[in-house]
Amino acid sequence: MKTSILILAAGLGTRIKSQKPKVLQELCQKSMILHILKKAFALSDDVSVVLSHQKERVEKEILEYFPKTQILEQDLQNYPGTAGALSGFEPKNERVLILCGDMPLVEQTSLEALLSNNAKLNLAVFKARDPKSYGRVVIKNDSVEKIVEFKDANTQEKEINTCNAGVYVIDSRLLKELLPLIDNNNAAKEYYLTDIVKLAKEKDVMIKAVFVDEDEFMGINDKFEL
Repeated sequence: MKTSILILAAGLGTRIKSQKPKVLQELCQKSMILHILKKAFALSDDVSVVLSHQKERVEKEILEYFPKTQILEQDLQNYPGTAGALSGFEPKNERVLILCGDMPLVEQTSLEALLSNNAKLNLAVFKARDPKSYGRVVIKNDSVEKIVEFKDANTQEKEINTCNAGVYVIDSRLLKELLPLIDNNNAAKEYYLTDIVKLAKEKDVMIKAVFVDEDEFMGINDKFEL
């Protein structure tokens, strides 16, 4: 089954405390976004990146090394949030792999393992050494039941150490069906991609939890983590 890949890279990355965009911060003398693009193009010929903050600067570097990348711009004013980033995305293939631009350590073999599952919606999860404020993933009968944001979790749910890695594989038709149903009825008034799990459950879609390595799928939030 052919896969389209979408990389979310529109965030400000304020915790990096740098004039340089977060995804252009270097790891082993190469921008974070270039690490993930190399792995993406090894898996697909349809790769898109969603940008916003300093779009022209990031776009220039991406296209210099990966000229076949499709560049999309997120309308942060009208469609903020991780689901808002998908508002202009049109996948060419039967399914979509959604990645984050600040995960330079993800191995290609791990992504291949994630893609080897045939469920209509696959969610990358990991056992956190310190769950902190990660969203908790509730699993029942080998299917993801829900994602609970830390601030909304009850005492029992906070004991769960299975956490959302923020990486998804989803059937393209299912994505097209569910994306318009996501609303911004939350405190931040943003469109959250995590809501797609709740919507899929309402349609009795089985959601497969795929366990991955925490160190690989850890997003880079500040210079210390680099």
